This record gives sequence, C-alpha cells and structure tokens, in this order.
Amino acid sequence: MTTLINMEMSKAEAKEETQPSVLDAPKYPWGLCITLNDESLKKLGIETLPSVDTEVVIVAKAVVSRTSEYQTQGDKTDRSLDLQITDMQLDAGSDLLGRASETLYDKK
Repeated sequence: MTTLINMEMSKAEAKEETQPSVLDAPKYPWGLCITLNDESLKKLGIETLPSVDTEVVIVAKAVVSRTSEYQTQGDKTDRSLDLQITDMQLDAGSDLLGRASETLYDKK
C-alpha cells in the first residue's frame, strides 16, 4: 500500500503564503473593480475580449443603493455610498464620449 504524505504547510510556509508583498498590493481601493460575466459581456455586445491594459470608456447610469455614516471613538466619522449600476455601455473607441449625454439622459 502506498504511504500517504501529509501536505500541511509548515508555519514558515504558511506565513510566506499569507504575507502580501508590495508587488501584490492593489493600485486602487477595494470595490472599484467591476467584473462582467459572460452574460453581461453578451448584453454589451462584446464578442472578443480586449487585451489586458486596453483602455475602455464606460458610460453608466446608477442608483444609490446604500448610504452609511457612523461615528467611531475619537470622534472620527466614516461615510460610504454604494452605487448600483443599472444601465451601462462599454466601448473601446472614442466615439462613445460624444454620445455620453445622449446615452445617460436619453437625449437624441
């Protein structure tokens, strides 16, 4: 019979695995990344995925879905605002900028 090998990490391995490095640090705060799944991409008419680092223009309409304001010790006030995107358009070209107000405000 084959001997099973315990795959548990040592404390040193676990520490190395869980310690973020400067290279792992995000450039932007949490919550600013939008993930579009296959169904959303289809709705937006995106058949071919753009290359990583391609700049795109997003025009969106959103509603405020949550607000929060609270006070912590030391009289520090924290506030937050959640926006639920309800309608959007995504374009890798610059022509969308000229149509932004039409798209957002249904002006034609």
